[in-house]
Amino acid sequence: MHIRITEEAERLREQQREVEARNLGEAELAKMKKKLQDSYEDRMSQMQKMVNIRNIFIIKMIMIPVPAAFNEILLSFQMENTLKETSAAQESMMRMLRENLQKAQSDNESMRYEHDQLEQRRMMIQLGLSVPAVIGTGLGLGLPCSIL
Repeated sequence: MHIRITEEAERLREQQREVEARNLGEAELAKMKKKLQDSYEDRMSQMQKMVNIRNIFIIKMIMIPVPAAFNEILLSFQMENTLKETSAAQESMMRMLRENLQKAQSDNESMRYEHDQLEQRRMMIQLGLSVPAVIGTGLGLGLPCSIL
């Protein structure tokens, strides 16, 4: 648009030089210059209107979709943050569940071992056999157990 404006200004100057070169009378020269100036101002006014209309159109085209696009982007970020938070919470819960499972398995193995030891001790007592130190009292003496 700047190029068109400079071209119009140059065209006005050329037309004014041509009018001055014709050797017209003072009144006629003033009329022609006024006519050229009015024509130039009309063209500039039309170009200004075109620029304004184009700018308004561009602004409308840009401004209308921007809030919708902004809302979509904002919603996308919110969803992404929610997903990250949920994922972190799930990972934490999974870690806690794994730890609890490992502890439960360890406790289960320990209790099973103790149960087996107690069962073995009970059977030995019922049979009247001596209870080994590991199974018995833990004193390591290997003395026979009396049946109570």
